[in-house]
Order: sequence, then C-alpha cells, then structure tokens
Amino acid sequence: MEFITSGEKIKNLRKILGIRQEELTSIGVSRNFISMVENNKRKLSLKTAELLIEIFKSKSKEIGTDLDIDEKYLLKSPQEEAIEYCNEKINDTLYMDEIDNLIDVCNRYSLLDILSTLYVKKGNILYSRGKCSEAFTYYYDALIFYNSINSIEEKAFLYNKLGRCRLQMLEYFESLSFFTKAYNLSIIGNYRLVERNSLYNMALVYKKLNKIDDALEHINKYIDICDYDIDFFDIIDARVLEANCYFSKNKYDKSIQIYKEMLNKKDQLRYPMLGNIYNNLALAYLEVNDCENSLFYFDKSQELREVSDKSKLHRTLIDKSNVFIKNKIVNEATNLLTKGFDMSVAYKDLEYTISSFNMLEKIYIDLCDNKRLIYLYEEMLDILSSRENIQSVLLIYIKISNKLALVNIENNDMEKCKNRLKTLNKLINM
Repeated sequence: MEFITSGEKIKNLRKILGIRQEELTSIGVSRNFISMVENNKRKLSLKTAELLIEIFKSKSKEIGTDLDIDEKYLLKSPQEEAIEYCNEKINDTLYMDEIDNLIDVCNRYSLLDILSTLYVKKGNILYSRGKCSEAFTYYYDALIFYNSINSIEEKAFLYNKLGRCRLQMLEYFESLSFFTKAYNLSIIGNYRLVERNSLYNMALVYKKLNKIDDALEHINKYIDICDYDIDFFDIIDARVLEANCYFSKNKYDKSIQIYKEMLNKKDQLRYPMLGNIYNNLALAYLEVNDCENSLFYFDKSQELREVSDKSKLHRTLIDKSNVFIKNKIVNEATNLLTKGFDMSVAYKDLEYTISSFNMLEKIYIDLCDNKRLIYLYEEMLDILSSRENIQSVLLIYIKISNKLALVNIENNDMEKCKNRLKTLNKLINM
C-alpha cells in the first residue's frame, strides 16, 4: 500500500480532471509555487488547500463526476494517511497476509506503536498454528517497543505470551522465568488479569517440573483472587490442576475427591471441561486399581470428546490405553495408542506425541517386534524433522536416531546405521 504526498495528490487530480497548472494560479498563487508544491519543495497552507479543493470540485461537476474530498485530504502527509489506514484495519479480523501487508506499511512509515500491535497479532496466529518458536520472536519484538516506552502493563502481558511459547516448546525453566516477570510487573501495576494468568501459568510449570508444593501454593493464590460468580470456569480449571498435583503426590483419594466435588456441578460445566475431568478421574481410579470405574470414566470422556472436543480426543485414547496395558490386553492398548499417536501428530500436541511414542516403544521392545519398532522410530524422526528446530525437539531426535542406529547394528544392517549417523551429524552441524 502506497501513500502519496500533497504535491503528488495535486498532480494526480490535475491529470484526472484535465487541469493545467496555470488554471490553479486563479487562487492567487504563482505557477512556480504550484510546481514547487507538486515536487514536494513547498508546503500547502490550510487556506490554499481549501481554494484548490474548490477548483477541483467545480471542475469535477463540469465533467459529471463526484469528487468526495476536502482540504484535509490534500494536507495529510503519507505518514498520517498510513496511520489512519492502519488504525482502520487493525481491529478487524486479519489474515496472515493482511497482517504482513500492514507490517510492511508500518516499517516504511516508522509506525512503531502500531507495528508492535501487529507483531502480537501475528504471534497469536503463529501460536495457534503450533509455531511457537516463530510466535516467540514476534512477541519478543513487540516487547522491545514496550520496553522503550516503559509500558508496564503491555510488558507484563507479553511476558505471559512469551512464557506460553516456551511452555509449549517444553522449555519449562525459561517459561517460568517469563511468567515470574509477568507476575512481578502485575503486582507493581495492580493488573489483576495478568496476575491471575501468571499465577496459573506458574502453577502449571511447577507441576511440569514436579515441584508440586510450589504448584499448589500458586494454585491457592490464584483461586483466592478469583470471584466465584464471575470466574467460575477459571476456578474449575485451577481445581483440575490442583487435583492433578495431588495425583502427582500419589494422593489419589484426594484427587478423586476433588474431581467428584466438581462433578457435583456437572450441569454447569462445559462439555470440553467435563471431558477432561472424566479423563483425569479415570486415571486416578486406575492408580487405585479400580479398573472398572477407570474404564467407565474413560468411556464417558471419549464419548464427550468425540462430539465436542475432538482436538483432545487423542489424550483420552492414549490415557485409556493404560487400562489395557495394566490388564495385559496388548492388542487393544496398541490400537488405542496408534490411533492416539496419529491424532496427536495431526493436532501438533508434542507432549502426547512423545508420551504415546514412549508407550508404543516399550510395547514393541517387550514383544521383541523389531519391525514395528524400526517403523515407529523412522516415523517419529520424520515427525520431529518437520517440527520447529528447537532444543527440546533436537534432543529427542538425537536420542531416537541413536536408538535406531543401535537396532540397525543388532540387525547387522551397517549401511543403514551409517546413513542414519551421517544424517544426524549433518543436523547437529547445521
């Protein structure tokens, strides 16, 4: 998108309407002045702009056209027009190519405040597509601008965004650092929404790091600042995380108790939330060797997620396979894991892709099924090679490559082993 100067606008209007420079001198200016304005060597005054608009409108009526412009149009600089254009567009639902076009405009006209907003919008789209490393870059670029103007609220907001990216990349310590910064800034500025989000996110990371007491402490803080009537669903999410923490502490009865308390409000819960509760409750029952109740709640979770939350259905299938593994029904477990693995790849759920891979790997090793094991390794390497080149993914890729090379050696297939190691070396040395 190009925006033109006052002089270029006058020149274009003259050509469209068939007006010579001499005709514009009737407003009391010289032809030399008009020429200098058109070549951007002189500026228009408001009065001169008004008189020029009168001539242009009069001429347009003579030739039967309607010219809908005023003196403001002539006086606006390219940068002012760019600002107006971007501000009109920025609150729309934008596609990626539209955002890129606006970013180009902002870069050309140095519209840094609008540019930072567009970086956040682009980051959000990339994050929703599972491209967390790219999203992180755009969020970080936006943060640089807000650092320059010391906008504490925006910085706090962006630290949460950066933390979520690192969390999805399985880089837990880095994510915790960003969430902590968000929380500290939220306390300074009394930004309650950022405070709540960062507390929940910190609790989630502590859970991932197996620092369960720290996670529970942050969950309790989170719930304390929530309003039950307004934040009901947020509180339910926090209580699910709380129950998961007690699960990690092997306090399965406490975990079951919390889930049962939430099911007392079943009619108030959204189906995706209910599907998650059923799934987690099934896992807790499995740990206390109540396979009947475990399978009952897995079935309820699967039924709900097949209808209302397909993007999480693979989690139920993968978790449900544990019932059959426990009861040594290997074929059923393998079928569920295979289906869950494929779906987790489709939905870019790296955590559950890795989880189901590990479970399938163990089954194939126990069965001494090298053929399926090799196929699983090769499939996983293809999946990882198509993911963002982030450290956590690279480490998993290296481990699986080494495992596959060892299997090749056991099968006396040295050529495949050498090719595998050559590919790995190329990747490491990129």
